Amino acid sequence: MKASTEMPQQLATNTATGREFENYIASLYEALGFKVDRNTRVTGQQIDLVVRRSLPGIGPISTLVECKYLSRGSLSNQAVHDFAAFFSGVRETDGYTNAVIVCNREFSLDAKQAAERERHLQLKRQADLENELFDVTDILIHRVRSYEQQDIFHQFVRLSGRGRAPGLRTNTSPRNP
Repeated sequence: MKASTEMPQQLATNTATGREFENYIASLYEALGFKVDRNTRVTGQQIDLVVRRSLPGIGPISTLVECKYLSRGSLSNQAVHDFAAFFSGVRETDGYTNAVIVCNREFSLDAKQAAERERHLQLKRQADLENELFDVTDILIHRVRSYEQQDIFHQFVRLSGRGRAPGLRTNTSPRNP
């Protein structure tokens, strides 16, 4: 079943909708295995989410997440520039590894270009986060490769094979539908 990318329509204001969006994004990060702190103050600035997780081979990562809920249009480059400027000031001093702006709508071309110049800043749509959570392609590929390394994979018997089934006294053959 595909996850819904639509926010509830019964919410009365953008502020209420924005809070719901932040809560939803926080729940996605939690489902991805992150510890989430909400509405944290970082050097006097309110940050929507601070997400933390330790990755094998990398160590702890700490990410600042700015959630942007828009009722229409696309996110402008000014929002990217503002958050990038703030992040560059706290990255080294406070030990944050990267920053993410998550939006429920598209990013403008100018916003994407502004983010490309910022090495530690990512732009993600709500749908991108949902895909990270619900996309099991990598897991399935890993499972198939693991199975192919096991002895049972090499002992495969075609369904069209003939032989004696364990516990039966007669030879068996596959039935044709």
